[in-house]
Amino acid sequence: MTHKRKIIILVLGICAAASVLAFLILPHRRGTEEVYQISYIHRGETTEDTQQVIFQGMEQAATEFNVEITTVSSGHPADAGEQKELLKTEVENGADAILIESVNNEVVRKEIEKISSEIPVVEVNSWTQKEDTGKRNKVHADDYEMGQKLGEKILEQSNLSEGVILIKCGTEYTDVAQRYKGTKDVLEAAVVPIEEVNVGTDEATRSAAFVDLLRDSKNRHIVAFSSTVLEQLGKVKQEEEDFKRIPICGIGNTNQIINYLENGIIQIIGVSNEYSIGYLSVRNAVEKLHGEEPQDNKIRYSIIDSGQMYSMENQRLLFPFVQ
Repeated sequence: MTHKRKIIILVLGICAAASVLAFLILPHRRGTEEVYQISYIHRGETTEDTQQVIFQGMEQAATEFNVEITTVSSGHPADAGEQKELLKTEVENGADAILIESVNNEVVRKEIEKISSEIPVVEVNSWTQKEDTGKRNKVHADDYEMGQKLGEKILEQSNLSEGVILIKCGTEYTDVAQRYKGTKDVLEAAVVPIEEVNVGTDEATRSAAFVDLLRDSKNRHIVAFSSTVLEQLGKVKQEEEDFKRIPICGIGNTNQIINYLENGIIQIIGVSNEYSIGYLSVRNAVEKLHGEEPQDNKIRYSIIDSGQMYSMENQRLLFPFVQ
């Protein structure tokens, strides 16, 4: 960890302590009202892996709005039938509202529409697409635009004559699919050669695929579109000295991805304000429970390289424990 980063984290830590102290002193919002039981059905196995920032935002909102959050894994790989059963189970278990990273599938969409007549359902990050999807409650960044901006940043790099490798993994989730499409559209418009690669759904298969990709990349940029895949790609690159020259870009935010960016393993990342996504998803669910119509909120994002990671705006996205 660099001296500069240590100083920034120390300062942010002091601010965080002050925020906690202020929270303990100041009266809590809606402190005398009932406690709501809200279930969060998320992708991946645990919230500690790639859900840490979103869940921090949810926990903050849960404290403010008298909510208890129960986390439920969709399992891996994602399965629409499994999500449908999880939705039904959480209703049967007495959830007052449900937050879900939806698989983009008709089965899930119909179940959400059915349950929404009984309790609030908020789609977080990923959503089920249909022409009338705007009528449902969703909290996410403009993932297509973020993908476009990542593509534009890649175009600023040298050495694109050999082309770019796009990793197609996790596109059953709408946010990943939209990021992928945004980047691909920009690169195709610039007539950059593109190779689209499917790398499998389990970790072992992906690791083997990444070794082969990096070995045969011909110095092409490799781009990933989710935290899980980007972090694993960075790990494989770090472990082989011969891979250090190969540029890696993508969209995702974990502590390890930030470390890879700082140390030159990953060159560019796209990061949305996941803390706000988590906070607003809980707030919107509570507002629906109160009979209020949730407000529309624009979610910020940024495309960051190592030279930009310590700007004030990007610090708030990368180190969101101070808001």
